[in-house]
Amino acid sequence: EIEDLENGLNINQKIIKINFENVSFSWPNNKLLFKDLNICFERGVNVITGPSGCGKSTIASLLLALLKVDSGEIKINDENINIFNKNDLRSKIAYITQDNELFQGTFFENIRLGDPLAKKEDIIRAGKLSLSHNFIMSTDSGYETKLTERGGTLSGGQKQRLSIARSLLKNHDVYIFDEATNALDATNESLIQNTISKLGKNNIVIQISHIPSSIRKADKIFEFHKNGKISERIGKDKK
Repeated sequence: EIEDLENGLNINQKIIKINFENVSFSWPNNKLLFKDLNICFERGVNVITGPSGCGKSTIASLLLALLKVDSGEIKINDENINIFNKNDLRSKIAYITQDNELFQGTFFENIRLGDPLAKKEDIIRAGKLSLSHNFIMSTDSGYETKLTERGGTLSGGQKQRLSIARSLLKNHDVYIFDEATNALDATNESLIQNTISKLGKNNIVIQISHIPSSIRKADKIFEFHKNGKISERIGKDKK
């Protein structure tokens, strides 16, 4: 089915609240992921954790309107998500996954995918925030160094930091980090977590993670269970 990306209203205000109200979703094989789900994402770092297959990443796909709920409503600032223009909705959400697509261009060109109009100083700022700047500058031509196919000479952690840099290039209302720090060592993960915490001061951050340090620093934690139930609590460092 071809999506209608242009129809609908633009979101003219900053997204400050996302509500899932009595949402149920199941896959075509009738596998029920959750029923009558009620959660609210607000400004701050909202961590989703739990075992594989319990619907954590599905929350992101529903929020991006890539999937439709079976029943219930998803509301953006108290308005049903279905009234909004999908292009406009998705332009306000940065989605960073553990799968990092890189191409045979320069570091500069790869990061600039996040905002084709970005200036060089913006790209360098994003490189510093994502802890990519130092390893980029250690290469022969810095930001003008060309990557091999799919960034084959880079480590998994370096690829993830470039993906994060791409997302930080443009201001978004919502940032979704889907296991986006899992290839980083403990030191870099902690430093990136500081950047994520700063983003949460003025934006909605949804972080899908099983890393204890990420969970501990969250403002709110939503723990998904295999039986479709969800429990909510405050991060230990916030108590």
